[in-house]
Amino acid sequence: MAPTFTIRANDLIIAAIGLPLLRALRHDCPQCDIIFAPEVDDPASDPLRHNSIDLYIGATDALKPEIRRQTLFRDRMYGLVRKGHPILDQPLTPDSMVQYDYISVSRRGRARGPIDWALRDYGLTRRITMVVPNYHAMIETMAKTDLVLAIPGMVLENISMDRLGLASFEFPLALPFIEAFQAWHPRRDTDPVHRWLRETLFRVTRHVFADRTLVS
Repeated sequence: MAPTFTIRANDLIIAAIGLPLLRALRHDCPQCDIIFAPEVDDPASDPLRHNSIDLYIGATDALKPEIRRQTLFRDRMYGLVRKGHPILDQPLTPDSMVQYDYISVSRRGRARGPIDWALRDYGLTRRITMVVPNYHAMIETMAKTDLVLAIPGMVLENISMDRLGLASFEFPLALPFIEAFQAWHPRRDTDPVHRWLRETLFRVTRHVFADRTLVS
């Protein structure tokens, strides 16, 4: 019987690796299937423990100590604005970046994050005027506003910047990497089918995110 794998991941991960992963798995096992389960508020450790998902792919730091993990790629945050935005008219500094209002992205409705912690070191605070649950909620309307959207590099690569009238910039801050990993319960360590899934996912991710910092 061909396996069906259930993987929890967010929409960005699914968009980037969903089809390449399915193709790679079906190259070895033509009848296998993938179910991508949505991210929800319960800790990712719980469905891994209860065997309701095979893998978690994401960047949460709220996993229980026994959960195994392997880093897949690292990413950085960038600012997304309309073309001609005044933030682009002068050298970007922490002081200049807080002159503008921001959109924050959080599935849990959290407004603050690493950008804010970095600004705190300069004694600065940015104004966040809107919180949305995902990046795609605002991308196509950013050309109509002077708001700034902080966005991962992997999203920028899939945006038609010219068509949408958008531009991007690097934040003048020492921000930590976004580290995405695959996680599984240790009971699956020696399962040959699960190991094949993990190894295939790692190989696919290496190819899809070839320009990003990867570790083995």
